[in-house]
Amino acid sequence: MLGQVGLLTMGVIIVALVGGLWLDRLLSTKPLFTVLLMLASFPVSYYIIYRIALNAVGKIKPAAGQPPHAKEEMQSDDNS
Repeated sequence: MLGQVGLLTMGVIIVALVGGLWLDRLLSTKPLFTVLLMLASFPVSYYIIYRIALNAVGKIKPAAGQPPHAKEEMQSDDNS
């Protein structure tokens, strides 16, 4: 999961950088679109991380025959 988050974050940043440079070259607005797209890439990256985390948490299942809170209590007893 950590590798997936890292690769997707890098992908978003690279797309924002390349897209910003391309738009700046096309419209002759040297740093404007590069800066704007790089700033916009941060919330997009956070959203991607949030969705991946929700997906991972949704896949966690409690042990068979136990309510979800009982599994947490067992884990805390094992760590003591």
